Amino acid sequence: MLTNKFNLIITSVVFTAVCLLYLLFPNLEFQSATMNRFFGIFFSIFCIYLTLIIFLFLKKIKHLFLKNSLFVANSILLLFLVLNFTLYSLKIDPQVQYFDLKTIYHNKESTSEKINEQYYINWKTNEKIYLSNRVYDFGPFRNYLERNVDINKLGKNWIKVE
Repeated sequence: MLTNKFNLIITSVVFTAVCLLYLLFPNLEFQSATMNRFFGIFFSIFCIYLTLIIFLFLKKIKHLFLKNSLFVANSILLLFLVLNFTLYSLKIDPQVQYFDLKTIYHNKESTSEKINEQYYINWKTNEKIYLSNRVYDFGPFRNYLERNVDINKLGKNWIKVE
């Protein structure tokens, strides 16, 4: 019994922490598309586990209306999570994944801030679309500061990478 409560508490804390991190930094991603896909699959499995634990705790609720309402809401969430897991498993990305080609410029003041030439694959035409994006790299993470940067309008604090 203590193990189920402990699992629910730990899982809920991790879930809340990830959600808060995403709310604070909405453009935060991993540097590679492969890591983003791995995180999506892992987080889907983690959330499915959380909904299954919630199903176990719904048995203990005495109030019938509350119990049924939470059961329906949790079932809808579980259905959404299974669909999301399926999309990530089939390598269908729900958001645009950028692939690095090269670093064009880096900032004089911060070498972690760069302008990268990147591409993404258009899902309708299956063509590569090339862009220059301003990113800030730290560790395995990347924060997209600006997308589709016009490199002709850069200030003097950018150094061209040879």
